[in-house]
Amino acid sequence: MAGHREDEDALFEAQAQLRRQEAEIAEVMAGVASAAEVIERARAELAAEADETRADREEEEKEARSGALGSSRQVLQRRIDRDETTWAEVMSGRDEHASAVDYRDSIGVGIQRVIDQERDKDPEFDEGFERLSTQADFEAPPVRMPDWPVPAEAVQDGRQPVSPEDGRGTTPSTEFGTW
Repeated sequence: MAGHREDEDALFEAQAQLRRQEAEIAEVMAGVASAAEVIERARAELAAEADETRADREEEEKEARSGALGSSRQVLQRRIDRDETTWAEVMSGRDEHASAVDYRDSIGVGIQRVIDQERDKDPEFDEGFERLSTQADFEAPPVRMPDWPVPAEAVQDGRQPVSPEDGRGTTPSTEFGTW
């Protein structure tokens, strides 16, 4: 009878453990459902914002085509419409056409106007902006080549030294940009 009682106790304990685990799983699933609702709401808000942004952009493009935004902006829009340039090229500075330069200049003037307004309204903004602009280093960061092993070099970190026989050479090409 003692063995039967031990079996019943073990079964009772296993059932209690199962109920605890089921409760924990239900709690996790409720959290997942809540997170899914938050994600779905955020997705809907982003979709609505994207639709609004798209409509604004289409309206601006329509105004640009009509000349309502000036002749330079009209020329730029025609060039974009004919796939002679892209917004990425315009904004990055790769497009050096006069219409692109004019557009970038107008953006700069608008940004400067906003900065000036913020400076007038908020002395802390002015101080912070001055501090940031004097500390800013607008030069491109230096290119650092990684430390690649060379043939017969003792490698301490577990990498295998590069062998000229394996066709990979001894150093990487510098054509891949910065690291």
